[in-house]
Formats: sequence, structure tokens, C-alpha cells
Amino acid sequence: MGRYGALGAMTLLSTSLLTAADEGLTLKVTYDADRLGDVAEEPVTTFTKKPSADLADLIRQVNGVSGIRMGGRGIDPVIRGQRETQLNVLIDGAFIHGGCPNRMDPPSTYASVNSYDTLTVIKGFETVKYGSGGTGGTVLIERQTPMFDDDGVVGHLSTTYRDNAEGGQGSLDLAAGSESGYVRVVGDYDEASHYRDGKGDEVRSSYLTRSAGIIVGGDITENTTIQASYDRNEERDVSFAGAGMDSPKSNADSYRLKLAHKPAGSVISKVSAELYRSEVDHLMDTARRGGKMVMSAPSESNTTGGRITATGWLGAHELTAGVDMQQRDKSGAIFALPAGVKKGLLWPDVSIDQVGVFAEVARHLSAQDKLTAGLRYDRIEADAASRERSFGKTLAELYGQALSPQTEHNVSGFLNWQHDLGAGRVFSANLSRGVRTADATERYMAKSNWIGNPSLDPEKHQQLTLTLHGGDQHPWLVSAFYNRIDDYILRYQHAGASRYKNVAAELYGLELEQAVRLGSHWRITGQLSYTVGNNLDDDQPLSRIAPLMASLSADYSRDAWEAGVRWNLAGAQSDVCLASSSCAGLDVTKTPGYGVVDLYADYQISAGWRISAGVENIFDKTYRLHESRDDVFDPNPVQVNEPGRQFWLTLRGEF
Repeated sequence: MGRYGALGAMTLLSTSLLTAADEGLTLKVTYDADRLGDVAEEPVTTFTKKPSADLADLIRQVNGVSGIRMGGRGIDPVIRGQRETQLNVLIDGAFIHGGCPNRMDPPSTYASVNSYDTLTVIKGFETVKYGSGGTGGTVLIERQTPMFDDDGVVGHLSTTYRDNAEGGQGSLDLAAGSESGYVRVVGDYDEASHYRDGKGDEVRSSYLTRSAGIIVGGDITENTTIQASYDRNEERDVSFAGAGMDSPKSNADSYRLKLAHKPAGSVISKVSAELYRSEVDHLMDTARRGGKMVMSAPSESNTTGGRITATGWLGAHELTAGVDMQQRDKSGAIFALPAGVKKGLLWPDVSIDQVGVFAEVARHLSAQDKLTAGLRYDRIEADAASRERSFGKTLAELYGQALSPQTEHNVSGFLNWQHDLGAGRVFSANLSRGVRTADATERYMAKSNWIGNPSLDPEKHQQLTLTLHGGDQHPWLVSAFYNRIDDYILRYQHAGASRYKNVAAELYGLELEQAVRLGSHWRITGQLSYTVGNNLDDDQPLSRIAPLMASLSADYSRDAWEAGVRWNLAGAQSDVCLASSSCAGLDVTKTPGYGVVDLYADYQISAGWRISAGVENIFDKTYRLHESRDDVFDPNPVQVNEPGRQFWLTLRGEF
């Protein structure tokens, strides 16, 4: 097993449902801010060990989580019907915002599966510690401090082959040091050509991605530690069936500095300070799409931020408090090649600045009851500095209103109650109000056929989540949620252009999970999720909402062998808001249901080596997720199809 803290472990914590996604990455699914009492000895949900092009593809196996496909890379996660900047995605404590307004590179694209140790999915708004927004959930992609044996060197390497798209992946993770200090280097390379769907048709999805990072950490004093890191991610020749352009180049540089101090003899148990900077340089063009005129769209997205957090005890109250800030700067334009004539703007030098203060407090009311509450305040300033004309119009003419700086004062909070019912059963109720400000694209997009709205009000999400879970060898979970949203930011079609407005909306749903152990070697797991989204102003469905989703898996484990089969199911989605209808939404078409079977196996060759293999979509079904983007190469209005049958093989070594 690995020696990077939780690396490679399959563990259950009292604060979450926990499963291992693959050897080397531990995944936690957290339904509440905390847990109380005895919980199941095993997680409810298990995950196949399939190799993933990016982390968002991996977490699509989580109940209630989906993803929007546009190509072979850049799966955009969706949690309980919320997406994009409704989710907070932190990569080792830092925010990174993609350089593409069309979401070719969501934040999770810039985190290699093999370069991080833990992945935490927090559903809903159940913490205020990880920045403003996050109304739909929070995804934490983190690295742990290495733990060394006597030789002072630990690490792993792996290589993967995939036959559909003729792709391959290789990674290296190496750390050297001791308890007082270490150096860790990580690297990953992944390349694939276009894959084929179940019909044998080619789907534009090729990519080449490579990343490298260095992490240096150690003790300054007995009670103070420091860590500095730098990561470089490069995307090359990425093709997208679901976009009018491809991405020949995208670079991301991330810098992080962390300090942690544990005061002696104080009510404060820990003080931490973090600074980060991420710089994304992105390029889109139509060079591979044919036509006499090539359009090129370079853009930049830079994020600077930090936080100071203190934790401790005030009597019987466990308290976490802090301050955080984030500055997001985005710019982009469109040029006609080869002349290089500027045709218009994407983001007209947009800046969105946020400063927030937050506090969470937890208290045991009794041996059976625990109460956790959180509150945060955020001051938001947004402006577009450029006053250039875009596509022949001034920005005021394009938006239909004069531009002026916008300021918001947003207050969010939650109240969480957990009650131990005994016999390993825990009930929890979470009531929250989360506020999300409009992002740079929603406010200031400046294309002729895609226009932002600078005067958008922030979304206000009022959510109630009820969860009951229990079991021992046969764990189970039931979770229901309702979310009433004031000033929901709706993207819609009007006069040949995408636009944005505020409406009243609702999201609600149910999640069920059950695992049954049959003897000492077999485990059967089932999960089901259902989400409904409505535009209450127009009495129409919200776009891109997943249908009824379910899975059933059987896993076998004995000695050095592990194997399993997973049946992934989706119902038809007919509650749609079509772009072609009076609803003027983002849905492409009604989507039929499907059932897809995956097989996988794993064998421990020796103490440090293991081999894994599998077949995805074994019956070569043609299917697509309802949330995925429309395939611009298909004459019929359909979403981008998922890959057809694919065999994969992975060899992994640890030392």
C-alpha cells in the first residue's frame, strides 16, 4: 500500500462515507458538515478502478454526481443539478478558473488523477470554509504529507493502455526526505486520438496533456511547518465534438505557499495561512474545422487568493474562523486569421474581487446530538475595464445598458443537526442559505451571439437536506434535498444569441444507496439518484438536468484478486427546455435511457506491483448523457456520445 498519508487506503472516517477510487487515490463523499455516533464499518458506494482522463470523469461514479461531456477531456462536473461556478473546486487549497468561456477547461482538468492523494466531494451547501459560493457542493483535490520508511524514499509509477482511441497514460510520483522535511516531484503524460462510439462512428475527442509539479515542505520549528509547490499543466491539440472550436494550446501555472502553526498552551489549536496564484493561458481556433477563414480566440484567466484560518476550543464549542480573498482577472478576444484582425471580445478585461470572513462552530448537545453552524460574509466587486467595441458595437449597445462597477454584500450560512438513533443509525438535517455571485461569463461575455448581463443579481439558494444512514456489514443511506433559488441565473436564447437573466427556480431530489455483503468475498452495491429542476417564473423545466440514474455492482475479493461488474443505468429524460422551442433553453433534445455494463479486475503481482484490467461498455452500446453538449458535427440534434467498447490495462508499482 502507499505511504502518502491516506494514499492507497480504503478507510471509513466518522465524518464521511469513504471509498477508494483506485489504488493511490482515496475518495471521500461527505453528506453533512460532520457526523455523529457509530457509522457503518464499510462505505456504501464502491468505485471501479478504471483509469480516468480527468478527475471529473472519475467522480461521475458518485451517486447524485454527473458530468457534461464536450470531448475526450474537460468533463464538467454536475452535483445535484448544479454546475460550473455553482461548485467550488479547490486544487490543493487553491482556486483555478479555466481560460475558456465555453468550459473546455473546467478546474478539474488541471488536476491529474495520479498526482493527488485525496478527493473529497461535499454535496450541497454544508460548510462556509472554502470560499464564497459553492451552493451546489465543494470538491477538494488534495495532497498529503509523505510518510517515510528508513530508506527515506517513497513513490509510485503507473502506465495505462486504452484500445478505443489508442490512448496511453504514464505517471510518476516520487518523494524523498524525513519527518522534518521532504521534496516531492510528480509528473503525468496522457495522450489519445479520437474515440469511437457504439455505432463505430468517430467522435472528435483527441488530446495530449502533460503535467509536472514539485512540492517542498518541512518544519520551521517544532510547532510550525511550511510547504511550497509549483505545478505546470499543458494541454495540446484538444479536439471537441461539442464545440465550434478546438484548443491547440492551454497552459496553466499554479503557485502555492502554506504555513501552519500549533500554538502551545492556547485555546487555539492551529493557525494556518495560505497564498496561491494560478495563471491560465488558453487558445481556441477553427483551424481543423475547414473553411476559408480561421478564427482564433486567445484568452487569459489569472486567479490570486489566500486565506487565514484559526481553529480551537471555546469551552465546549469547537470553533473555526478565518478570512479569505480571491481576485479573478479574465480577458479574451477573437481574431480573424491569417490577417490577425480583431473581430471582437470574449471577456473585456474582467475583474471580480472577493473578500470574506467566516466562522463555524460545533457543539455536542448530548451524547446523541450535535449541532454545527456556519456563517460567512462576502464583499464582491465586479467590473470590466476595457471599453473597446466588440463585433462593431460598444459594450453598452451590446449589453443594452451602461457599464459601471458592481458591488455586492452577500451573507451565507448553515445549521446542521445530527442525531444518533442508536444501532449505528444517524439522522441529520441541514438547513442553509448560500449566495453565489455571477461569474465573468454570465456578467460580461461580449460576443455577438453570446451576451452577458452586467446587472445580474447573485443567486440565493435556500436548501434543506435530510439524511438517514446506518448498517454495519450492510450499510445503507437515504438522502433527500429541496433547494428554492431566488434570482437563479438562467442562460436562455433570445434573438439568435445566448443571454442571461434572473428567475425563481427550484431543485429537489432523492438519493438511495445500499450495500450487502454475501459471505467473506462478495459484495453487492446499488445506488439511485433522481433530480428535478424547474424554472418557477415560466413554469418550465431547467435545462441539462440528469434523469433517473442508478447502478448495480457486484465485487469479489480474495487473496491477491479483486474483480467486479457494474451495471450503469439511466432513464429517459423528457422534461426538457429545448433551444428550438419557446422555452429557449440549453437542452439539445429529449434523451433515451440506457444500460451499460463494465467489467474490471485487479491482481497483486507482488508486494509492490499490481496489474488491473477492464472492459467499459462491454456490449458496445451507443448512448449519451442528457447533460452533455450538442455534437456540432452531427446533422441531428443530439448530445456528444460516450465511448463505445473500450479495453484498458494498467500496471502500477509502489516503492
